[in-house]
Amino acid sequence: MLSKFFNKKEEEHQSLGLVIISYSIQGASVIVCSQDKGLKIQEVTFFDREISGSVNTEEHSLKPIIPELKAYIEENKLQGYDCAVVLNPNEYVMKMLDKPKLPEEEIKDALKFAMQDFISYGFDNCIIDYVSLPEQRRSDSAEMVFAVAMDKNKMIHIDEMIKKQG
Repeated sequence: MLSKFFNKKEEEHQSLGLVIISYSIQGASVIVCSQDKGLKIQEVTFFDREISGSVNTEEHSLKPIIPELKAYIEENKLQGYDCAVVLNPNEYVMKMLDKPKLPEEEIKDALKFAMQDFISYGFDNCIIDYVSLPEQRRSDSAEMVFAVAMDKNKMIHIDEMIKKQG
């Protein structure tokens, strides 16, 4: 009976990270175990697969990576893993801006308006998020953020393509 209190079973968390670049797909799958004293990486597997034909995240040109991604997921039994995708810098716009002095729930809309000159897709088709930068030492400096904007249709397409692979 006491063994159930002293021999805690490790909980596993599995995740997959992907980078899609021209002519290849790269990534790593990671299995992390939680223990009493923190997290322990149990296993890391890297992969780099060349793709025939150029790849970017436009809808028509993701097709070359699908067979390679599906094969990698099946070979390594990665179905159901959490997945993080690192986008190429040409897939989004990132700018350092003054943080609007507004209620938190209005900041994204204000940043979307501030970013409209930097995006080629429509204002209504824009997904935006931001990261606050650490405060400056000087008291007169404005609070700054990195604002990131991406085409909503492109984001939805990438998300659906990866979910279909498992």
